[in-house]
Amino acid sequence: MFRRYCLALSVGIDIRRDAVRVVVLRRGRQGFCLAGLGSAEVAADGSAALRIALREACRRVAWRPRRVVLAVPADAVLVRVLPIDAEAGPEEQWEAVERAVRLLPVPRSELRLAWALTETPAVAINEAAVGRPGAHQLCMIAVRRQEVLERQMLARDCGLGRVMVDVDLFAAMRGLLPRVPLPMLIDQGDASLRALVWPQGGSPLLRVVPAPRAVDAEALGRTVADLLGELAGAAGASPEALWVSGGWGSSGPALQAIARWTGLPVGHADPFRECPADVSVARPSGPAAALWLTAYGLALRGTV
Repeated sequence: MFRRYCLALSVGIDIRRDAVRVVVLRRGRQGFCLAGLGSAEVAADGSAALRIALREACRRVAWRPRRVVLAVPADAVLVRVLPIDAEAGPEEQWEAVERAVRLLPVPRSELRLAWALTETPAVAINEAAVGRPGAHQLCMIAVRRQEVLERQMLARDCGLGRVMVDVDLFAAMRGLLPRVPLPMLIDQGDASLRALVWPQGGSPLLRVVPAPRAVDAEALGRTVADLLGELAGAAGASPEALWVSGGWGSSGPALQAIARWTGLPVGHADPFRECPADVSVARPSGPAAALWLTAYGLALRGTV
């Protein structure tokens, strides 16, 4: 009985410069249930402080998971979208990826690669739109091998065993609720402001810019508006809603400025809004819930 219960658990761990957050999900007959939350502040810079915080966050939740998922930051990821025929086989896809890799500013030996066929943006965003017959895209995602190895070594040092490694902003988009056909997610990373638009069935459109050094609501609104215009042009359509996550997302003036500059409804990303929780779990809401979005999306990845 205990063994079957344990195998139903999935754990997502969001590691940032200031804090580590752990979300535990349990699969049930009617979907997923929030089974545990744990967090710990990172007291200082460096890997030693990070290991201490990770161990402390994991100690605050009791689990024997089926799968643990960590993430590398989106800042370390390169995304390339390549045109390719829908009938292209594995060999043609590999050749297209190799051609794209040769143009990257990082040697092939230092990268880990993943790729997949996706639909054209026009078809993905508006099913009534008709693109060129047979026109698809090959979405290639490259990350420095060292980034992945560092996450795996951190997990090993903390006794977590083998882990899956995802991209933090992609995981956050996975956990985004409520869902709209074309959302835009803005997240403040450790040293950057990251924006993501991901058309359904299409390729992720990712932009990373330096984070504002000071909390200036108007400057933040202008920056987000510029990112919105760039991503809307790449996607071929304007996002319908904008969601924020990260520490500055709790600032009312910041949200008001973003809404004013973009003309879009802006809200806190609350991954727990439609997720039932065990009676022993205090489920955060509002701005506090937005801090847990990435960890929640990572836990969802572990349920696949």
